[in-house]
Amino acid sequence: MSVVERILLASDESEYQAELPILKRHSEKISKCTESIEKIIRVISPDLNLINFTFSRINDRSELSCVSLRPEILFGLYKLGLFKKEETLNLSVVKPIYSLTPLHNQEIKAFYKQTLNIDNEVTCIALDFELGRSKDSFYFLFEKDESKSLGSYYHLLHSLCLYFYKYFDQDKLELFFLSDLIKGNKSNREDGQSFSPFDSLKSRYDLTSIQLDYVKLVALEMEAKTISKITNRSTRTVESAISELKRKFEVDTKSQLEGILKLHYTIEANKYLKEQGLL
Repeated sequence: MSVVERILLASDESEYQAELPILKRHSEKISKCTESIEKIIRVISPDLNLINFTFSRINDRSELSCVSLRPEILFGLYKLGLFKKEETLNLSVVKPIYSLTPLHNQEIKAFYKQTLNIDNEVTCIALDFELGRSKDSFYFLFEKDESKSLGSYYHLLHSLCLYFYKYFDQDKLELFFLSDLIKGNKSNREDGQSFSPFDSLKSRYDLTSIQLDYVKLVALEMEAKTISKITNRSTRTVESAISELKRKFEVDTKSQLEGILKLHYTIEANKYLKEQGLL
């Protein structure tokens, strides 16, 4: 049984206290993983008022991995059952940006107030990236700012996600726990909820389904070694696939390919934001 599952089953404070040494070690490891994210946020936007940053990855085997600046917040939300109704556990729902704040009931608001020791309300914004057989989600927790719209956060937070992919060591991403919630939370990907910016490239560049999955990863500026780990294929296979993509897109370097794919993603994301009335 995982740490999170034991916490969910904990019936009293003493049982929860028994997990604190494990949580402390986890916290120290996670803080090291995301220290660069915290620094870059302070440089880019001093008034962002970021409280917590969390990254999660779920796959079609119902495995969930997480990284967080403040894991005690993450564990507390699991204990309160937030993730039972939260879209990031649904592989079939992919959105470039959305707010999780509407899911904050009075119990969760009280938890934030007690844990964070702040009087202001908080806003939680999530960004999703579909990676083929898995999905990555980034959560940003802020002090609420009524003057800022959801769309106004998008480009800054998207840049921070790319920064994370560039500097986070995927070898440090460990299985958090196996969730039955994920197994029962899969809807049809054709229900209109999934943002699929690269599907239009499939016929235009005669891409196979596997090549389309590689496109999604290359667009996030991932190195061949990282893509190899995510796809469970050899680095040589990945490098060969990238070479074939360069041929089909008629570019000479991986950087040029990344540039084309990032620009395409930005255009499609802006269309989505306008359609949703966020820009």
